[in-house]
Amino acid sequence: MRAFEHPAVVPAIAATLAVAHLAIRFAPSLHFVLPLVPGHAPTHPYQLVTAGLVEDSLPSVALAIAALVLGHKLLRATSWTTREFLRYLLIVDVLQAAATNCAMFVLYIIFREELFLFSHIGGIDWLITAVAVALKQQQLRGVLASSPLPQGAALAVAHAPLLALAWTTTS
Repeated sequence: MRAFEHPAVVPAIAATLAVAHLAIRFAPSLHFVLPLVPGHAPTHPYQLVTAGLVEDSLPSVALAIAALVLGHKLLRATSWTTREFLRYLLIVDVLQAAATNCAMFVLYIIFREELFLFSHIGGIDWLITAVAVALKQQQLRGVLASSPLPQGAALAVAHAPLLALAWTTTS
């Protein structure tokens, strides 16, 4: 067993996404604590991570969990360890939340609309896109070509970033 190859890590993240969705559904007061709101002061550091776990849409949660599990399985077959996969997801999550928060401040400064300051920043579309980009990068390097993929999976990996973009714009 390689370093930090605990089999329950990815299912734990999937369960966290499902629990966060249910928490937002059944405890609406958490909708003001977990996502980022640029106009609320102070912004807590934990919100940079939790903003990426909060999603209102059940189909987006289901697709993100499927992308997480299948993407981890495919990337682990290449050379990515679970630790690298988790590090990659954490970096993408925090940087996406920070960049979105900064963009909302810039949009507020440009347009002077309070909508940009008090909108709730959250969603797990970053997860779908991050896994799609990692799979596409591995495919371009030729690493996924050596692993046996069914025909449908190979086609999905080839067009993963476009499929992720289409899903995030329609959800």
